[in-house]
Formats: sequence, structure tokens, C-alpha cells
Amino acid sequence: MQINFTGIKNISSTRIMSPDNNMEAVVINAQLTDDYDGKDLSNFKETLSRSGVKENYLNPVNQNFVNIIGQKVLTENGIDTKIILNNTPLPAKRNTVPLFSFLAKLTRDIKAKPDEKFVVNKDYLESDDFNEGIILGYKLSELCGDALSIMVPAIINPPQVKHCADSVNNIVQDIMVDYLA
Repeated sequence: MQINFTGIKNISSTRIMSPDNNMEAVVINAQLTDDYDGKDLSNFKETLSRSGVKENYLNPVNQNFVNIIGQKVLTENGIDTKIILNNTPLPAKRNTVPLFSFLAKLTRDIKAKPDEKFVVNKDYLESDDFNEGIILGYKLSELCGDALSIMVPAIINPPQVKHCADSVNNIVQDIMVDYLA
């Protein structure tokens, strides 16, 4: 029996810009596992349970994945930031602070992951977890059409994923600083 110790795997990311709405969003989609490198999946589910919001924040495509959107919107009053976790906005409240802490740690771990440790399974790239999981509510194959095969390498490119994870981490940190102030 061969065991692969991969930690967080099948990580993908993208940036979405909407100049019409003065909005930029950074998306991270990652499969959480429990293995030698950590208990990310168990920690996530335990954090959801302790927060009392478990049903609201489970991934609708695959409960072993987490989809995080860090969003910035330019408004008349400045920049409004928010985190959307598994397609549901995550407000900064006392009971959700542990979720923000989990997301901060997760995005730091992704950013620090050596490129050679990024595991993307071929079956993931051919699955609904990839096609429907990156931009929840949409099929990537329909959004990208024939360009999908050209875009896939960028979506799973470790330096790009790390940059997106860093961007999401910065938004998480900004929200927490504002909340705790």
C-alpha cells in the first residue's frame, strides 16, 4: 500500500475583475485532507461546528473542498472588503473569528508551500470539483469555452496560486484588524 502525504491538494485560483462594478475578486479553491502534513479537513469542520454555522459554509460541490473569495469593491467611502466562504459571505462576528483564523492559516500555508509540493490530480482537472468548484454557481467550461485548455495551466500554476493566497490572506487580515479595532 502506497500513501501519498500531500496535505492541501488540488489547489486552483483565479482573479475576477469587473471594472463596471469597481470590483476585484480573488478565488482560491482547495481540497482539504487529513494526513501526515496536517488535519486541515477535520480542523475546518471542527471550526465550522464550534462557530455554529456549519450548514451555511459547507462547499455545495464537494464538502472536502473550501472555496474562498476575497473581494474588494471601490465605493464612494473607500474600499469595501469581504470574504465569501463556499459561496456565502462571512461576516466578522465573535463566533466567526475562528473561521477567519483558519482561513488566515490556510492561505499562509498555501503561500509557503514549495512549488514541488503542489499536487494537482488529473482526475481533479476532469471533475465537477474543478469545473463547478472554482467559480461556484458557474461551470468553468461554459465561461471559458474553447479557451479553457489554455487557462488551466494558469489556474493551477503554483506561483499564481501563491499570489492569490497572499491576496486573500491580506483581505482576511484587513477584515480582522477592522473588526478588532
